[in-house]
Amino acid sequence: MKEIIELNNRILMEAREAVPKEFGFLMLMRNDDWSTELAGWPTDICTALLELKEKLHRAIPNDFSYSMVLGDYNPDFVLTYRDGSQTEGDCSVNWSTRRSIFHQLNELNWDKHRGNVLERGQIFDEVTKRAKTAKPNLPKTKAIQQRFASEVKVFENTKREANSTHLLLWHEPDGVVEIGFENLKALRDELIHLLPTDRVVIAIVSDGKPVPPSFIDEFRSEALKDLKAEMPISYSKAIGLFHQMLGVPPPMFLENIPERSKK
Repeated sequence: MKEIIELNNRILMEAREAVPKEFGFLMLMRNDDWSTELAGWPTDICTALLELKEKLHRAIPNDFSYSMVLGDYNPDFVLTYRDGSQTEGDCSVNWSTRRSIFHQLNELNWDKHRGNVLERGQIFDEVTKRAKTAKPNLPKTKAIQQRFASEVKVFENTKREANSTHLLLWHEPDGVVEIGFENLKALRDELIHLLPTDRVVIAIVSDGKPVPPSFIDEFRSEALKDLKAEMPISYSKAIGLFHQMLGVPPPMFLENIPERSKK
């Protein structure tokens, strides 16, 4: 995914002001023409993105789509397989950030990903049903911070602008990542999108002060309630139910978070 990371770094350095402020990132999808999304962007950035799009189209079979998140400190690239109008799902791929995205695409077993999505599609109804009564069993923030003691200490002692909010996350392929937000409300609103993506909230600093772990637990609970009411599949992913039904260890459970800090 090296090419995407490098292009994202260019956007952050050269065209940060062009990133849609209402989202905080730029999302590009295979089947869009990108003209609307790239309106007003620097010409050289647009050219690089369109060249990347052409290469991706040649490398990815026509029955697969993708979404690419750029302009954020945590860029993402997600493959999606769609079988007709009924079954659609993301493909589980742990991209290496240091290797070419095209080398990795060339190594994929496309039929295996087709089969995995079709198999998962059969359990969506069951997941939705179970999500109605399933209760979160996630570790407390205090326990998570103990697992990442060294990272939390550095994060909380880092000097930043007074009117800023920062979130420390752990994600298995990427490790520990820091994301900046305009304010605490913007961070709380974004949690509903972060929690279903296997990202573990470690710590928050707002206006130069660490947010207490108990408050972070409340923020997470509020986001989970919204997910349960509006997006049961995403809710099931956020609490590990979806993983359990697929026989995959939920990475947000404490026993699956690696021991990182002993300092």
